[in-house]
Amino acid sequence: MPVTKLIPAAGYIRMSGRQQDKSPAEQRAEIAKLADREGFAVVEWFTDEAITGDSSTDARPGLAALLAGAKAGKFKVVLAWHTNRVSREDPMDAIVFYNQLRKAGVGLHTCCEGSIDLEDFAKQLLLFINQKASNDFLVEMSAKTLRGRIANAKAGGHNGGRATYAMDRGLFDFNHKLVRRLQPGEYVRQAGHRVHLLPCTDQAKIDAVKFAFERFDRADIGLRTLARELEAKGFPSPTGEGWTHFNVARLLRNRAYAGTSLWGATAWGKYHEAQGDNIVPTGNGKQRGRRRKALADAISVDGAHQGIVPVALFNRVQAKLPKSKPYQPKRKAPYPLAGLMYCGHCGQPMYGNTLHAKKGGKQYAYHHYICSSYVNDLDSTCGRHPIDAALVLRWLTDKLRELYLGAGRDALIQEIHSQLKAEPKANKSDVKRLEKRAADLEKEVGRLVKAIRTLDADELVEELSLVQAERERVKAELADANKLSGPVDLDGVAERIADQLWKVGKQLTDSDPAVLREVLQLFVYRVTCRWERIGKTQRRSRLVGGTVELWPQSRFSNAASGFGVVAQAS
Repeated sequence: MPVTKLIPAAGYIRMSGRQQDKSPAEQRAEIAKLADREGFAVVEWFTDEAITGDSSTDARPGLAALLAGAKAGKFKVVLAWHTNRVSREDPMDAIVFYNQLRKAGVGLHTCCEGSIDLEDFAKQLLLFINQKASNDFLVEMSAKTLRGRIANAKAGGHNGGRATYAMDRGLFDFNHKLVRRLQPGEYVRQAGHRVHLLPCTDQAKIDAVKFAFERFDRADIGLRTLARELEAKGFPSPTGEGWTHFNVARLLRNRAYAGTSLWGATAWGKYHEAQGDNIVPTGNGKQRGRRRKALADAISVDGAHQGIVPVALFNRVQAKLPKSKPYQPKRKAPYPLAGLMYCGHCGQPMYGNTLHAKKGGKQYAYHHYICSSYVNDLDSTCGRHPIDAALVLRWLTDKLRELYLGAGRDALIQEIHSQLKAEPKANKSDVKRLEKRAADLEKEVGRLVKAIRTLDADELVEELSLVQAERERVKAELADANKLSGPVDLDGVAERIADQLWKVGKQLTDSDPAVLREVLQLFVYRVTCRWERIGKTQRRSRLVGGTVELWPQSRFSNAASGFGVVAQAS
């Protein structure tokens, strides 16, 4: 018999660290079975552990290396357990990665969803739907987790993280009796129990806290002097690197030492944050890092745990502490093209830059985009080359309105109708696969409900919620697939799409830079500018041309423009 040549493939494994994720070993075993069954030879494995699926490609070393290998032609297909292992990003962000795979001629095959042809429109659409469902799952889990944290905070519980200096974390039962102290990094989840702070067993640290409060209360002393006294007495410092006026001030302002639980004064969620006991979205799903909030938005519970100093002493110290000025961020200049503008000479991004000048007793601000190579490297030969921000924005928005709205709404509907008519429908195999998956999940839900009634285990309740969410996602996919596989009201669909596109087109006149930037990102992939220098100085130049690249989804991706060619994004 002839020997069939195996197709070179790459295996990708990711685990965020959550208990409900399939372990790396299990994913690897399933991928190996898939490769044997479908005639693939895994030539290289790529792994990202303890990294969330909504992280960008650059933030995942394994995925970045996989993309580099794909571009180098090392393999022809990527194998994964599920597409949510590859990415849980927002679909508009994930499409960039999948488009790079497609351009490299690399396909995608998963254990759960089968082969995904990145050149096939129906497969692209299902991939987009799956991507949206995976991202929605993270958003939903974010709200559920935050809801639990709010309930725990209102009960005075400790919501994770290390215990503050001179305090320990303790596990208490429903009678508020200490079960045991928890070790640093130890995580415990037990029904009817809650974690609270309590004074630690290191008496030297407790004495340091008492000394700091009592000394500052009865003496006319500054924070730096108090830090020197704590250091001279040999008290262990919070960082182990000595006492400073910074950690002394932080210690004296910490309400935990008076028995008060405070949670929600900072926010770090990507999708949601708490305002009091309310859950609000953070915005565009891209905000990261800790952000300070008003204390009015925090949840404070007095007497939540045993303190170290009396409440009256704590209040007297607060009255003596210097008042810190609230942080007032500077108002940002409107740069809605930030992240989209690039230098046509060196390829570097262009930054928003504001120049201030005073003429006739009045203060003026001039907003420009300048080449980042000039900002980062003063010896660069590229130069500063300021481009009037308002000029470029006005030209671009006028051009997009002309392209999308100039022909009129009837012409827009006719164009959408013709494109929809040419689009392929979903395969029947996709519908059957989703029907089978939905039936399997229905059985799994029934099994878990029966098990919960028998065992009453919190772990099973959490698993049930995850399976139910997956079931609803698959049902939504199945409904969409059935729509694609059956007769379609092209006129109605075209009308709806035209309504949405017409609305977005009109938003190009929005004066809010944040709204305008979000709208521009729906159309524009990249703006590249070219110029010529005026005279010998680097500070004077004239814009002579450029290119505006639209996303591949744009039906006007080959339209001519005023200062370049609007070309399809690569």
